[in-house]
Amino acid sequence: MNLLDLMVRIGVDDQASSRVEGITSGAIARGVAMGNAMWDVTKQVAGAVSSAAQAVVGGSVQAYSTYEQMVGGVDKLFGDASGRLQAYAAQAYQTSGMSANQYMQQATSFSAALINSLGGDTAKAADMADVAMRAMSDNVNVFGSNAEDVQNAIMGISRQNYTMIDNLKLGYAGTKEGMQQLIDDANKWGAANGEASDLSIDSFADCVQAIQQVQEAQGIAGDTAREAAGTIEGSVTMAKAAWENLLAGLADPDADVSALVGNLLGAVDSVVTNVAPRVGQVFTTVVSYLPQAVSQV
Repeated sequence: MNLLDLMVRIGVDDQASSRVEGITSGAIARGVAMGNAMWDVTKQVAGAVSSAAQAVVGGSVQAYSTYEQMVGGVDKLFGDASGRLQAYAAQAYQTSGMSANQYMQQATSFSAALINSLGGDTAKAADMADVAMRAMSDNVNVFGSNAEDVQNAIMGISRQNYTMIDNLKLGYAGTKEGMQQLIDDANKWGAANGEASDLSIDSFADCVQAIQQVQEAQGIAGDTAREAAGTIEGSVTMAKAAWENLLAGLADPDADVSALVGNLLGAVDSVVTNVAPRVGQVFTTVVSYLPQAVSQV
């Protein structure tokens, strides 16, 4: 091989080597970039999972802390009947559209007056507290009232202050005479339908029962439970309350977590059941009118 051939061969080999090096370095760079991208995604997913876990843990501890406080208050007020009220609270996500914590917080605000009006009978007071809670929830759902206004009306009645009865929007004036008329109407309806008909304005428990019976007469009673089963908003509210109950239960060593999970899944199933037909209706409407809309455009 002469000198010229040798120089040509070296030049060709150098070019090939450079191309190979270029291809190799490019592949390595792309591999590194892809690896970095995958690592970034992995870190983002891990960060999201970690944040979600921290939120659940934090929410659970907070919910259980509130639960402990509420149960302590219920125990003091109701004594041996504490479990009775707690059982009502556990079902409040369906009956009253609120978590157990929310239920106990509101119920204890007027329970002392109920217990006194029933001569210290805590079991009856627990039953009547549930009547009051369902009546208030139904009233809020039907009339779109402010929940605090309705609660204030009940609290006022417990102190024989009737000025806020009109907050209930049942058609009675905010006066003692208005409350007496409500009692009278409840007694008439009770006599005709096999319910209490000897209610007195002098008993807070009787006043609560009278409100419930008037709402039964007006078709208001049970509205919260019906909405929880049959409407989007009601089922979403129920699912939210069931989730809050589960959060508290996760930190409670005595909680039946399996039952709480079942409650949540049942509530979510109601949401899906109520939402699915509406989504189907939207799709059907769009498909029906889309050709006409396109034609007009």
